[in-house]
Amino acid sequence: MSSSQLPRQRRRRLTTCLCSPPSTSPPTTQVRFPEQQQQQQQPLQKFRSYSARKTVTGKIPVLLQGRYPPCVLSEIGCSIVEIGHAERRRYFGETDEITSKKAQAVVRNGMIPLICVGEGEPGGTAGKIEEAQEEVVRQVEKCLEGVDPTKEVWLAYEPVWAIGAKEPAGVEHVRGVVRAMRQGQVVRERKEKGGEMRIMYGGSAGPGLFGQLKEDEDGVDGLFLGRFAHEEGQFWKTICEVAEVEFKEGSKN
Repeated sequence: MSSSQLPRQRRRRLTTCLCSPPSTSPPTTQVRFPEQQQQQQQPLQKFRSYSARKTVTGKIPVLLQGRYPPCVLSEIGCSIVEIGHAERRRYFGETDEITSKKAQAVVRNGMIPLICVGEGEPGGTAGKIEEAQEEVVRQVEKCLEGVDPTKEVWLAYEPVWAIGAKEPAGVEHVRGVVRAMRQGQVVRERKEKGGEMRIMYGGSAGPGLFGQLKEDEDGVDGLFLGRFAHEEGQFWKTICEVAEVEFKEGSKN
């Protein structure tokens, strides 16, 4: 979930929800809520949802088993493609260089790459924030290498050690790493050239977190949900919280 693609003075009036369903789900799957629920939440009067897919190949001309050429995903209506997830890196040996090639292919086919980055190992614990900042900024620079700087890109900061954990990473840890990401050379250059950039947090993200991570312009733009997206009540509660924060900030401008 994140704020919309509107200009900064208006963007927080519209809440965006990205649905990344399993490969067996219909390609046009989108998030829809009962109309009466949306009417009960004033911030959700302006709401947008996207459909996404998780796996793509950087080799466009070849249709490989278990891979989706970006041209095909574009044809069936996908707007965003999730790449570089920790599980793809761990189980399939995908590197930052491979992720970069995929991101380039996604952009060439008119879609938005959602690139996952994050430090650590599964089941580990948080290290020094300086080390996390250095590692994540390096990943971002490698993954964005060769990607058109004028095109929109989403980044999901997801510490590997926080995935599936009982609690998300600490607020100060997340804000510190996200701040370093925004101050990185590649991200700053993209901003100067007009490339839209959104940064989300994932890793046991759920209700009650977004407001703590979105205190100023250096905070996150949205949340990257995992298991809480599978629980209807928690999912709806999180969306309402994000919409409420965005609505209040939009009302100030």
